[in-house]
Formats: sequence, structure tokens, C-alpha cells
Amino acid sequence: MRLLISRGNLRRRAGFLIYCIFLICIVCYTEYFEYIWQRTGWKFTEVPPGMELDHPDNIKVMFVADPQLQGNVDEPRFPIGTLTRWDSDFYLQKTFELALHHFEPDVIVFLGDLLDEGSSAAERSEERRVGKECRSRWSPYH
Repeated sequence: MRLLISRGNLRRRAGFLIYCIFLICIVCYTEYFEYIWQRTGWKFTEVPPGMELDHPDNIKVMFVADPQLQGNVDEPRFPIGTLTRWDSDFYLQKTFELALHHFEPDVIVFLGDLLDEGSSAAERSEERRVGKECRSRWSPYH
């Protein structure tokens, strides 16, 4: 009886398996573990002598600079445009949530424009989309 699996076929399968494992490790690192590692470097500023950090009159302010929500007009068509918007939105949401839970601010200030293509989009449709995106992505209560 002949062996159905040849050595060449076994090597190709092993190479493909190693490639798949490597790809899964890269995706897990870039999408999850990198956030955990970067968060260890976030620090509060030094508290001046005589000032209490947890005093009830203190207000913590978090500044979010130029978040750039991806629009629909200047993006490539399906499936690339959908994938890039999903990835960009996931990145913004994940980093915002980590910063929100780490610093626990009382006030959040957004600096810069919120939209990537805000100057070229139709005003009414973009206002609705921005409101929806802001509530879904940046609301601490979702």
C-alpha cells in the first residue's frame, strides 16, 4: 500500500501551518497586546506639594487631538473601504476606551476636526453621521 502523504506535501503543510500561526500572532500583538504594553507607559504628571489629587474640587480634563473619523466619500469601494473604515474605527474606539478608563476624566475636549473629509461632505448627512459616530464610539456609557 502506497503512502498518501508525500514528504513534499508534508513540508508544504507544515510551512503553511507555521505561516498561519505567525500571522495570527502578529494580528493578536498589533490589535490587543500592543495596547496593554503601551498603557504601562502612561503616567500622570507630578502633583505639586500641598495639593491633593483626589480633592472633590479638582477636575480632570482629557484632550483628544484630531481623531479623524474616516468618511465614505474618499474611501475605496467595497471590500477595501469597508475594511479600512472598520480598522480605523476599531483603533479609535479601543484607544479612546483605554485612555478613558485609565485617566477617568471629568471633561473630554476634542481638538481639531472630527472628520477626515468634513470639508467636502454634504453638511446634513455628515452632521447625522458625526452625531451617530460620536455617540457610538466616544460615549462612556455605551
